[in-house]
Amino acid sequence: MKVGVALPHYGNDVTVDRVVEIAQECERLGFDSVWVSDHIVFDLAKYGGSDALIGCLDPLTLLAVLARETMSVRLGTMVLCNEFRHPVTLAKQAAAIHLASGGRLELGIGAGWYEREFRMAGMTFPPAGVRLAKLEEAVVILKGLLGGEPLYFHGTHYHVDDIVVRPSSVERPTIWVGGKGDRAVALAGRVGDGWNAAWFQDAGEYAERATHLGTSRVRRSIGQYARGSAQEMVDRLTSFAVDHAVMCFSEVPFGLDDPSDLTRFAQDVLPYVRG
Repeated sequence: MKVGVALPHYGNDVTVDRVVEIAQECERLGFDSVWVSDHIVFDLAKYGGSDALIGCLDPLTLLAVLARETMSVRLGTMVLCNEFRHPVTLAKQAAAIHLASGGRLELGIGAGWYEREFRMAGMTFPPAGVRLAKLEEAVVILKGLLGGEPLYFHGTHYHVDDIVVRPSSVERPTIWVGGKGDRAVALAGRVGDGWNAAWFQDAGEYAERATHLGTSRVRRSIGQYARGSAQEMVDRLTSFAVDHAVMCFSEVPFGLDDPSDLTRFAQDVLPYVRG
């Protein structure tokens, strides 16, 4: 199992320098990856906090910075909202980050769910079935374009005519499809390289969700809160049949309450969940 860290890039006082510092510390401590998520604005009401809006750093811009400020740690999105970017535009952005980082991008993408930010930004929030259909087409386009060959694709929602995204001097990034619902998980099994779900705490529930992947042998990742003793975290992580776990060191997603928790986790948990 590889283990990553959800970077704290939310908050009205967050700075790029601080996120870079934490990412570099994660790399020094031996974590395999660092991850950012994707919102225009956000609130914590869903997680028991306030419904007051908070800002966040743009994930792709932030990863472009981290591509040059880190050396080996992998750089992931958990996950981008497909509705925010046309897949051709995203392919161009992802290709640049992947190339700048020496092939370290992990590209996670989902259908989007936070209707409030759509409404505030004056954007259409399509029904779930439409968003998922668009996501499936977008993943097919991304896989084709990031492979470096010309792509011709005519779907219901997107049309691409013999376009190519280059350069492609490194192998294309893994494309993780995020989601928990039956249709989203099945979609990951059909077209994704991997499936990501956050923030399951129960391995049995996760395994039940994974049945909707069908017979597909996609990679699996999960977002996890770092709660409990070191042994409890070891036991919980090893109970999940996943390739990658992304740890959050806070009571809310993509937070970091105490940076020293990273050091303790690296010393007391990482050696026992690897491999």
